[in-house]
Amino acid sequence: MIATSFALLAFAASVAVGAYVGNDPSTVLWRGIAVMLVCYLIGRVLGSIAQRTIDEHTAQHVSDHPVPETIEDLPSTATANPEAAVT
Repeated sequence: MIATSFALLAFAASVAVGAYVGNDPSTVLWRGIAVMLVCYLIGRVLGSIAQRTIDEHTAQHVSDHPVPETIEDLPSTATANPEAAVT
């Protein structure tokens, strides 16, 4: 999603700037397509880095804060006041 959004934004900007400058329409279109492809690749790399970072942080959080499966697995302070364990 990041890659596609980045590519479409780059294409639109490239076409707008090319048309504003007064370039030939076929030149504007080809340059827009080239910019879109390059920005798509850049967006894929950035999206992969972001996804990996999120996955690593999520895995670390889950390992640091495990969810108990039964009431017996809760710490002794939580079993004395079950409503405190819920919050």
